[in-house]
Amino acid sequence: MREKESKETGLNSFLFDMNAWLRVSALVKILFFEFIAVFCLAMELAGALRARGVLGCPPDNRLSTPDAVFFTIGLLCAAWLVWRILRPTVVELDYRPNLKVGPLIMPNPAIPSVDFEFLSTHPSYVLVELVVLAAISVLLLVGDPPAVGGCSDVGPYLMARIGVVLAVFFPAFRLFAWYILGRRSRRPMPGVWKPVLIFWCIISPLVLLAVWILIGQKLKESRLPLVDGAAFAGGLGAHGNLENQLVRVRGTLKLPRAARCACDDPKDPNFCKVAALLIDVGGGELVVHTSGIDSKDLFKKGDRPAGSPFSATGRLMKMPDAKKEPYNRLDCGWDEFGPPPAEGRAFVEVEYP
Repeated sequence: MREKESKETGLNSFLFDMNAWLRVSALVKILFFEFIAVFCLAMELAGALRARGVLGCPPDNRLSTPDAVFFTIGLLCAAWLVWRILRPTVVELDYRPNLKVGPLIMPNPAIPSVDFEFLSTHPSYVLVELVVLAAISVLLLVGDPPAVGGCSDVGPYLMARIGVVLAVFFPAFRLFAWYILGRRSRRPMPGVWKPVLIFWCIISPLVLLAVWILIGQKLKESRLPLVDGAAFAGGLGAHGNLENQLVRVRGTLKLPRAARCACDDPKDPNFCKVAALLIDVGGGELVVHTSGIDSKDLFKKGDRPAGSPFSATGRLMKMPDAKKEPYNRLDCGWDEFGPPPAEGRAFVEVEYP
């Protein structure tokens, strides 16, 4: 009975520890400054490299006064973070509730301010900094190397990679300073881990929702009919039930590149936004086609040696008549595909369930 009461008391002291909840705001401040530092420095360093000309792209001298301002902001935020790491101390902070009266915001005289302490650095803060790393890593899905997206994409490509390096640097430097350099506060502070745990309790529903969406997407894909050598013997003519159905494609690249329109017609916005791969599924061939932003992803998948494994989802149909839809450029670059095999050739438009 006493043990149960002890556990309940410990839980209540954690849930209703006002100082721990207030320290979460100080953690969010660190997170905010780190995100600004990583974003601004990555953006401006990528711009500086782009101005000099990198990865086979010509120099792009477009640095301006706003670039200097953003770089200075990022540098100041980074300097503040490094200073707080190298000079660990218990910071005295206060929380003053505000009173909003129409457009005016003022301190609430009816509620007294609350003073609390916050340790400027601790190894557990690395768990919070993982949010910055996860956020900046999303840019890796956007930027493509110049060989795929052209020199217009070299900025986001560089920014994503520089950003990831910076997002790893700050937590790594925090651990290095604490454990190797011995930069620790001389004044011990109990319960430093509490605001970190509360922070993750707050954002964990969002993380679980993202994981649930990802798992749900994978489950939807796994339920689609599989089109491979064993299931597609004889081609589409022998499997009419699959026509106009969403399917999973599993095969190998017939050619080591995607068929793609040349970027020589600035009046045609679709000229560089279509791509097609010729896929061997053992029971015939498939032309996997897409347009728009997905064309870059398909082009990246096709930039591998012939015979490399390939998988995708899309809608299976008969080969379309490109002459009926000339503006969509369905057959752009298909001259490289050559004649179809005896089993025939089918068409797959990339689509997600």
